Amino acid sequence: MARDMKMSHTSMQKILKEDLEYSPFKKQKIHGLSRKNVADRVTRSRMLLKTHAAHSLIFSDEKLFTLAVTLNKQNDRVYGQSLRDIPASKIAVERYQNVSAVMVWGAISSKGKLPLLFIDRGVKINKEYYLEFVLKRHLLPCAKELFGDEEFCFEQDSAPADKALVVQSWCKDNLPCFISSFEWPAVSPDLNPLDFSIWGYMLGKVNNVKHMNLDSGEDLG
Repeated sequence: MARDMKMSHTSMQKILKEDLEYSPFKKQKIHGLSRKNVADRVTRSRMLLKTHAAHSLIFSDEKLFTLAVTLNKQNDRVYGQSLRDIPASKIAVERYQNVSAVMVWGAISSKGKLPLLFIDRGVKINKEYYLEFVLKRHLLPCAKELFGDEEFCFEQDSAPADKALVVQSWCKDNLPCFISSFEWPAVSPDLNPLDFSIWGYMLGKVNNVKHMNLDSGEDLG
């Protein structure tokens, strides 16, 4: 900016901070959307608003949690007059070899959350596992308990297991209502509160606890 205005960097900083009282903000990364993505989002979102009541929706998603503190070297700062004045517990971030990780499936609605489902270690969520252990044994009984006699409408993302024909057919035949892979807008993590809010909150909670094994991580459920 200073170069474009043909002035010194110091003068530009003075104008921005003192005269204009501006503060610097980092650019944010967002998902890229093509024109087709934008058009599809508008069309499908309008359709969903017409056909589904928001209070009945159950949003779902999976998240892989690494049980170790994440460090952002740019933003994670500790203030002090000198480095030696700062306690080691405040400035040091421990790193471990062979850190454990756990895959979690979660679902929430306006009525509350379903219990977290911790995926068996080493298991890849394919269509068979997803259908049997996530949908049949977990989602369906937990959703019925949460909603009682009221109808609910299930949303899932566009993961390969979620889009599988056998999964889509089961949802159609066994759930009161579900949003098919053809209805849900593609490239839309900003439409799922688990994606844009809940997982980030939980990651912060995980990072505040000293984990050495998966059992301690599962206490968050």
